[in-house]
Amino acid sequence: ATFFVVVVAIGLIINKFLEVKQLRGRLHLYEFYSSMLADLLLQPIEEPRNRRKKSQLFDRYEKLVQPVKSGLAWSSFRRRRLHHGAVRQVLIDFAKDLTGESLERLQYFFYSLGFVDETIALLQDRRWWIRARAARDLRWIRARRATAALTVALDDDSEDVRTLAMQSLVVLVGVEGLGTILKGARTLSRWAALELSVIVREYEEESVPFLIEALAFRDQ
Repeated sequence: ATFFVVVVAIGLIINKFLEVKQLRGRLHLYEFYSSMLADLLLQPIEEPRNRRKKSQLFDRYEKLVQPVKSGLAWSSFRRRRLHHGAVRQVLIDFAKDLTGESLERLQYFFYSLGFVDETIALLQDRRWWIRARAARDLRWIRARRATAALTVALDDDSEDVRTLAMQSLVVLVGVEGLGTILKGARTLSRWAALELSVIVREYEEESVPFLIEALAFRDQ
């Protein structure tokens, strides 16, 4: 019995040591990519002669993000997965504070690195908290490609997923999203109704046509 207790204690100590080591490694990666991506997002670039040609601007964005893509491509599967997650989290955190051209550049990075399709796919994950996080993240990166997937998520089994999908949908498409949300809203909880009322209040008179249309719906 004493031997068993000693073995278990040693196992717990080793496991704790590995967890701390992994946490430090993730923190180091986060700080490394925070510095790298901040430089890529904020450094000045030459404006295209014809501002209407987005392709020229996107070519410049692609040159900026290419080193990151190359580094991920040459890594082993385990290492690539770890670095991939760090880059994704850094970009999401940056998206909460950036505006203007820097945000547009970040959005391009998110599409170019494949994170948009990856996040949309997570809306189908069997774990509700993963689906909820994906619905939230799509709001921060303003991924309009996710509009259809978020509309489907309004019928998710989890109320948290439905609420976050509702918030993200309005951010992506604007006040027009209220029409879709109100049509799909059924037996809302008090929390969900409160979240919806905040969205309605934000748009003030712009929301009136959608509210008038909703008065004809059967749902109380």
